[in-house]
Amino acid sequence: MSFLLILKFLLKLIIILLCLVVFVTVSVLFYPIRYKIKGKVDTENNNICVDGKVTWLYHIVSVFFHVKEVDIKNFDTDVYLKIFFKKKYFFSTEDLEEKTEDLKENKEVLKEPKEDSENSKKFEENSEEEIESSVTTEKNVNDNESLQYKADVQNVNEAQNEKKVNLVTKVKKIFSNILGFLKRIKYKFKSFITNKKNSSNKNTSAVGKLYKKIKMIYNDSDFKYTYAFLKEKIILLLKIICPKKVKGFAEFSLTEPDKTALVTSFFTLFPVFYAKSFHIYPDFNAEKKYVLAEFEMKGSFILLSIIVLLLKVWFNKKVMKFLGKIRRVYNA
Repeated sequence: MSFLLILKFLLKLIIILLCLVVFVTVSVLFYPIRYKIKGKVDTENNNICVDGKVTWLYHIVSVFFHVKEVDIKNFDTDVYLKIFFKKKYFFSTEDLEEKTEDLKENKEVLKEPKEDSENSKKFEENSEEEIESSVTTEKNVNDNESLQYKADVQNVNEAQNEKKVNLVTKVKKIFSNILGFLKRIKYKFKSFITNKKNSSNKNTSAVGKLYKKIKMIYNDSDFKYTYAFLKEKIILLLKIICPKKVKGFAEFSLTEPDKTALVTSFFTLFPVFYAKSFHIYPDFNAEKKYVLAEFEMKGSFILLSIIVLLLKVWFNKKVMKFLGKIRRVYNA
């Protein structure tokens, strides 16, 4: 009887474990990854604020991010992961500011003892020099009186000789400087020409090699197939990840009407940006560049659909063969 009870207990345990494994795998593959992004942009008043969150697995795993403009070119950003009730910060401006302050304090502390030691050394050196100078001055006073007469006589004779020699030396220096200057110009001109020839040869050889490699890849028989296949899969991936609901408006100007029209035409390629709940207002008459927008985006996708898409690419023999050819061409 006891053996049967143990068997029953083990069987129940195995069934519970199997159910748990099935539940976890189904949850991971089929539970949607939801995201929500809210934001306000006002470039005229330097007001940019964006908040977002991504939730998964019954809100057990979630990622939050917050971006806010504090000053011009300075943003207050926070990005953290939350699992149950534990938070792990990936990026935070407060942490960065604290670290920079700590580093500055450490540098100041390290500089202080160095400065003290340098000052003490300087003081010792100055005291030794003062003692030596006091001794030498006493000796020099006695010697200078006896040598002064001799020095005066020698100075008169040397001055007369120097006047004669200086003219010849000055002329020689002028000619030598002119010759040196001409030689330097000649050397620089030759080096410039040689460097230009070498750089042009290197650039042409590198560009030629790259062109040949690109031509080899483009002329390959599998190029068109892989290009069409990957294009199709990337469009599918964007459709999966793309937000399902978009609310808000956007008003902007780039001062020049042609640039404003170009950006507007780019947005019209994506139906999400001009849906019923979102409106775009291009300003062709404004004299200043500005963006005024308020938006809210919601979306969700299943992890299984992305895994299936990646597996289709991985198990496609033609695509993998072509990717292998690209690696071999670039490594050659």
